[in-house]
Amino acid sequence: MARLSGTWTFTAIAKLADWDQRIVITGSTNADGAHPMVAGSVVANVRGIDYEVESQAFNPVLGAWLDSFQIEQMSWHPVKGVVLTISADDRTSSPDADFDDLVVECTTTDPELIPPKLNGPPMDLTIPERVVRQKPDRPKRPRPPREPREPTPPYRYKKKG
Repeated sequence: MARLSGTWTFTAIAKLADWDQRIVITGSTNADGAHPMVAGSVVANVRGIDYEVESQAFNPVLGAWLDSFQIEQMSWHPVKGVVLTISADDRTSSPDADFDDLVVECTTTDPELIPPKLNGPPMDLTIPERVVRQKPDRPKRPRPPREPREPTPPYRYKKKG
């Protein structure tokens, strides 16, 4: 189950399961309840101080909605900012553990979590190849043998005092 705060939009970016899928939101100020999800479904501007999102699948044999196994992964997108991806796997007797039965992308409108809008194209921070010193792909040359050095005498430190 994912716990969120603030304003988020939930978009189903994949549904690769035969069973019906949905997300259930609890604790929000405006969108509590079950929201059926197919690829492209959107639940926009869900707000709250502390709310939970759980993915569920409808088991036709039992005739009931079951909580899905769920993985949440946080990432950074250069335009969207902080993105939470919820990947669900149906809770069957033999789960396939592919976590692609329902994939929901959660994006926020919180300005602290979104990069600022830039005028013009983004800066290119690529390091040019001519600046990067690369090792040549050639065999090492054998070094000439060194002449033996005379041993140095041990250093003696005088005590102050």
